[in-house]
Order: sequence, then structure tokens, then C-alpha cells
Amino acid sequence: MVEPGIIFDLDGTLWDATDMAARIWNGVFEAEGLELRLTAADVRRQMGRTMEEIGAAFFPGFSAARRAEIMTLLGEQEVLKMGEGGGRLYDGVPETLEALSAAHPLFIVSNCQRDYARAFIHAFGFEAYFTDYEESGRSGLNKAENIHLVLARNGLKRGVYVGDTAGDMRSAREAGVPFIFASYGFGKVEGADYIIDNIRELPGIIERM
Repeated sequence: MVEPGIIFDLDGTLWDATDMAARIWNGVFEAEGLELRLTAADVRRQMGRTMEEIGAAFFPGFSAARRAEIMTLLGEQEVLKMGEGGGRLYDGVPETLEALSAAHPLFIVSNCQRDYARAFIHAFGFEAYFTDYEESGRSGLNKAENIHLVLARNGLKRGVYVGDTAGDMRSAREAGVPFIFASYGFGKVEGADYIIDNIRELPGIIERM
């Protein structure tokens, strides 16, 4: 394995799970007696935020404890139903991960809840491709700090972050690693170090770094 370590965002970079999330979240809202209902587009606009930030956006009038209770239920249901379908891998993801993992250590760093990244890896049988992962819901750290954490934990001095939002780019800048913008995802970004319109383009960029 050679550096750089390649660190991926999850939602909007490796897959689109907004339809699944909207269905799960609406089920939880109904069970909790809440009137709020979301579309996939509503969920997509929240991608990149932590569960705490999403809860504050959806339920500003609720106490912090009640928001936390609801978001915990949402997170638990997403993890439980991860393997039941509804999420769509982006074109070329399995083949590209397989090719990259033969030469580079691969990681996931996401602002997701605890066990979401682990469940994603397991749902698609990607255990052989990813060396490590970190979630804000597990570490309690922000994305830049988790990028640092994953690199240090795996003894790497160089990394690159692949993501789809301006927040991803800010985190990469704060962590001191190059940022590759996945333009096919949810966000719009200006000033990225590199741009890919399909994940299949990633190995060529990594080879030139």
C-alpha cells in the first residue's frame, strides 16, 4: 500500500440514499406523532450536516433533549434498514474501490451517526476495500478532526479527501489535505483541487498526485 490514503465522504459521494432516508424518517415522524413529512429533495439539502445540526434545522422549537431523542431514533432506523435497499450506489463505485484498494488504503469519514458507515460497508460487502472509517456520531469530532484522526491512526502522512459539498472542501482545507470534488453529488463547489464527474475518473487523478 502506498500513500496518499484516500478518504471518502459517504452520502453524495459513494451513494444516494435520500429516497431511503425520507421513507425511514417519515415513518419515525409518524410513529412519534409528528406532522413533519419530508421528500428526498428535503433530505438531500441536509446532507453533509451532523445529526445534531439536522435536528436543530427541523425542530427549532423542541428542547435539545427531545431533538436528540428523535434524531437517535432516525439514526437507529437508518442503520437497521441499511441493507434493505433504497440506497443507490453511484455508477462505477464497486469497480473503482476495488482498483484503488489494491494500491492505496481507503477510508470513510462522514458526519453521519454512529454505525452508519459501518453498516454501509457491510451492506455492500466492501469490507475488503476499506481499511478504516470514522463517524462524527462515534468520535464526537468534526470532519476535519476525523480526517486527522484516521490518517494518524493508520500511520499515514499524506491523504486526500473526496467529497461533494463546500463543507467537505472546508474540512479538507482545515485538515491540510487536497480536496477532490465529486460533481455528481449533492453540492456545488468552487476552488476544488481536482474535479471528477464520475468516480471512475478518480484512479487517474490519484496516479498523478
